Amino acid sequence: MERFVPKARRGLLLLMLAVVAAGCGGGGSYSDPTNPNPNPPAPPPSGGTPDVVVTIVGDNGAMSFSPDPVVINAGQKIAWRNGDTLVHTATGEDRSGFDTREIAPGAQSDTLTFVAAGEFAYRCNVHPTMVGTVTVR
Repeated sequence: MERFVPKARRGLLLLMLAVVAAGCGGGGSYSDPTNPNPNPPAPPPSGGTPDVVVTIVGDNGAMSFSPDPVVINAGQKIAWRNGDTLVHTATGEDRSGFDTREIAPGAQSDTLTFVAAGEFAYRCNVHPTMVGTVTVR
């Protein structure tokens, strides 16, 4: 038995599919005219193999991430690996725009790509005393 879809509904269905498909696109650079930092890392986090991995050591204040500061070149991919037994994040301060979301113990975040030079302070949203810095050359 064949299903019949009236022309008006077909057009609406095609329009809805086009809108959904457009929303699924990704990649590219991120720009927020209200952001004082003109070149935050490109959201959302991308996949792929990171060039640099920062290990989350534990809830140790300024010694929670290793290495810290982590120094990378613009365009390099970075990820955070949770070496602790608790859930953590790496979330940019000062509206820098990056967030790894929660990283389970033993897991690694998606990669982030920083596109411009600068120093980017970050912290763990779960444990705000855990702080670190990404230095981009």
